[in-house]
Order: sequence, then structure tokens, then C-alpha cells
Amino acid sequence: MDDERGTVVMRDAANGAEVKMLIEDSAESGGIRYLLVSAAGSHSEDEAEASILRELKESGDEIIYEQVTDADELRAAAALFRDPDCDYSIEF
Repeated sequence: MDDERGTVVMRDAANGAEVKMLIEDSAESGGIRYLLVSAAGSHSEDEAEASILRELKESGDEIIYEQVTDADELRAAAALFRDPDCDYSIEF
């Protein structure tokens, strides 16, 4: 699956640093698109830390995402990615 994953670049608003993220999966709920992403190069055999991003808007060729930080929304979004038939498991 590594070769098929897309990437997004996250930019830290405070310092402008960019981090390349691998898209592990995507889901939609209530008209909102979510991405499950992990930092490129952070994968180990057993686990990698991941984040869930929410699509804010699309502008031309660019799509703006924001990290989900609200605990209730994070739980609801994480539930979208809990599928026993997928290649990953989610714990938080």
C-alpha cells in the first residue's frame, strides 16, 4: 500500500515549518471530508503516530485541511476509520 498513498504537506502556522504527511485513508461524514495521515518516514513495523485532518475549503488546485483537535469531533472522526478489514488499527 505504501506506493499507492498520496501525500499532503502540513505547514505550522507559528513557524512555517512544513511536514510531509502520508494519506492513510479518507472518509466523509455529514458533508465533511476527513483524512487519516501519518508523518512520512515515521513508520515502524508495529506502529506510527497519526492525525486526523478536516477539509476546510478547496481553492483551485489547493485544498486546505485543519487538524481535528476537538475531543468529541476527534472521537467521531476516528470511528469513521475503525474498520476490521483495513490494514491499520486506531487507538487514542
